Amino acid sequence: LYQPLRDPGLFAMYAILTPDTPHADVESCILGEYERIKKGGVLTSELERSKARFSAAAALARDGAHALASALNEMIAVGDWTLLLTIEERMRAVGASDIACVAERYLRADRATVGWFVPKVLGQEEEAGGTERTPSVHEPLHERL
Repeated sequence: LYQPLRDPGLFAMYAILTPDTPHADVESCILGEYERIKKGGVLTSELERSKARFSAAAALARDGAHALASALNEMIAVGDWTLLLTIEERMRAVGASDIACVAERYLRADRATVGWFVPKVLGQEEEAGGTERTPSVHEPLHERL
């Protein structure tokens, strides 16, 4: 996603689980990947692919007069209009060790908020003993209405 920011922003990671996948296993897998990145950065191929996507998104953001004006306005809002001219060069200079350094600084348990969405099973009664039930996301929409 092409969102240049002057200051650090929100980093969100999510996973879509199959109904039988344990949430704890997926959380552990994601945290393990963070640790791998902290220790060794990312693969060169991953980094190059990300840089290519960033360059493509940046180019699309400047395609046409309206898009160019909007991109310039975004950089002014970020606080430095010259980013419009320099951001791709700055992105190309990022290396795997830079990624590892940033991961070490920000991908820490004391900075994380973790939430699990656990839908109720169809037909499951409320824990309070009521007969109302919350529709499951696995239920067709027309049956939820």
